[in-house]
Amino acid sequence: MKQRYESKEFEEQYHYEGELGALYTSEKTQFIIHAPEADEVRLNLYEKYTDSEASKAIVMTPGDRGIFSSTVEGDCK
Repeated sequence: MKQRYESKEFEEQYHYEGELGALYTSEKTQFIIHAPEADEVRLNLYEKYTDSEASKAIVMTPGDRGIFSSTVEGDCK
């Protein structure tokens, strides 16, 4: 039996071929993920990679085909 995410209907509704991940420039970073079964996605930002708690949590904006995105202004490097 096929899993739901392997069905033709799921593929037709949620297939996405665009860029995903952290799209960085020194002016801003756009975060884009594919999470078609999520109701909400939060982006946690940390000041240092060793921090145990996020310094900021951003609710990402849902889009078409199960995409969630958020843009953080400034240099996230």
